[in-house]
Amino acid sequence: MTHSALYKFLQVTFTVTCALSLVGTMHHANAAEERVDDAADGLTSEEIFEVYKARDLGMNLYAEKKYDEAFPQLMIAATHGLKKAQAQVGVMHLHGLGNVKKDTRFAFGWIGVAAEGRSEREIEKYFKDLWKQIPKEHKASYETVVDRFIEIYGTDATNVDCVHVNAPGSQIRQLQCMLTNSDGRAVSDALRDAARDAEIGGGIGGIGGTSTGGPGGP
Repeated sequence: MTHSALYKFLQVTFTVTCALSLVGTMHHANAAEERVDDAADGLTSEEIFEVYKARDLGMNLYAEKKYDEAFPQLMIAATHGLKKAQAQVGVMHLHGLGNVKKDTRFAFGWIGVAAEGRSEREIEKYFKDLWKQIPKEHKASYETVVDRFIEIYGTDATNVDCVHVNAPGSQIRQLQCMLTNSDGRAVSDALRDAARDAEIGGGIGGIGGTSTGGPGGP
């Protein structure tokens, strides 16, 4: 096969894959919308603590490369709007880690919503770098997916309050996202607050980096 023929074959394959993936991605988003609408009504403080626990457990399992165990925990946090979990779920879809389906549409949807609004620079940069790799003729369809994920999982949809705080003992800014309860009050992450107060929080809350080239580690 000549270079020209190979290029045309790859272009056609990419287009077909994008079309099929778009259908699957939108179905995935629609199926989760009702669940997220319920969450947007406000969680109890106990339920919020369970989401935080799922995020931390998912991050720890991911760091140990136990991807199959990490994924459902990270999904709990991601669907509730926690940025770092969203980015990590996107990385897992991008590289097909564990039994997670390798799907660029899921990946861009999750990483795109993670980069939306107030996020971390490394997440924003990672998304921008990935965005540059999309052929111009396919950008519009990818934008549709990202917009849909933002509509369902973005900070406004999930009632998440994200702020930047200083890392313990330094001027480095870290992202802290908090869920709001049924009264509309942001419920702090007690575990991370305690770690910050004790100035031992440097290894908590980062995006688990791997050799797959995802955003950097904690």
